[in-house]
Amino acid sequence: ITQKLITTGIRYFEVFGDFEGEYMAAKSTEIITAKRTEFSIKALLPILNSNVVFFFLKEAYGGMAMGGGITFSPDNLSKIPLPKVDELKLKALEELTDRYQMNFDAGKQDELDKFMYLLYGLDEFDISTIEEFKIRTKRKR
Repeated sequence: ITQKLITTGIRYFEVFGDFEGEYMAAKSTEIITAKRTEFSIKALLPILNSNVVFFFLKEAYGGMAMGGGITFSPDNLSKIPLPKVDELKLKALEELTDRYQMNFDAGKQDELDKFMYLLYGLDEFDISTIEEFKIRTKRKR
């Protein structure tokens, strides 16, 4: 059994980290393992739980949505753009996962999103677009 990320397969994109390899995926979920060597499972988790990625998925695949929800598949998940990171940024991502894993709330989501804006190199226009999207979709954790 290996470390993995388990995603919701339908509607809202949320990702759970199984770092001990002790959970099995259920119906309507997808499994993500670290295939790209530069990202560990712990480093991928905060990226995938960010509103930057949720915005991308809604914009890229929203036309396929039924009742406001998107069915997530390995194909569309594999197209999520990942930021370029160095060792320092990878370590910071893993520390975010360690810090927030058991106690995650809306305030921490905002902090996570601000870090993602830096990682992805977003400008003020991009940031304001995503912040408006968060309000419009009422996406709070």
